Amino acid sequence: MTFSTTSHHPNLPTGKRGRVYAVLLAFLCFVFGVLIVKTLISTYQNTQDTLTAQRAILARTQHLISTIPRLEKRAQQADTQMMQATPLLRAPSDDLASAQLQETVHTLSDALSLPLTSQEPLTLPRKGQFQTVALRIAFTAPWATTVQFLASLQQTQTPHLLTEDLQISTTNGIMPDDAAIHGQSVDVSLLIVALRSPDKTTRPSSPSSHPQNW
Repeated sequence: MTFSTTSHHPNLPTGKRGRVYAVLLAFLCFVFGVLIVKTLISTYQNTQDTLTAQRAILARTQHLISTIPRLEKRAQQADTQMMQATPLLRAPSDDLASAQLQETVHTLSDALSLPLTSQEPLTLPRKGQFQTVALRIAFTAPWATTVQFLASLQQTQTPHLLTEDLQISTTNGIMPDDAAIHGQSVDVSLLIVALRSPDKTTRPSSPSSHPQNW
């Protein structure tokens, strides 16, 4: 007698239909596996991109932090330059401000080898909250040197200088325009004005706490 060891599940298709189902099942398993692999690869790539972006942000942050001391130093230098480049005379008194103004004018005249024949410090009335310090000077020089000196006064910004009461004359009776054309010397007198920082007002003393005798 021959016994068959092959058994079939009553719910599973057999034959050609069963083979089709088996192929479809294998294909679905393959597609599902591919999707899982792609998902894992995409997740890995996204993780790498995130780490790269975080490293870039960290590097930029560290660079910005490293520039803070340099920026603070530049800010301090800018504050110092601003304090030094004030257009006002920074002096605690009119006498010191007048001496500072004379020193500035002498520096400009010495740069042009221009000797001053006279100089007279003046204190003019206040302009608003600023004290006005002035210096009247006189000199004799060629027209070109005179123009250069006046230009240097206008270009000086520390302190800022103003020129007033400018008088130009000649000793030989010719007109200043003719002296300029022929390069002859002219006599010049002018008033150089600068402003001084206002004095710090003294705070009034507080009333005495002792009882008054009436």
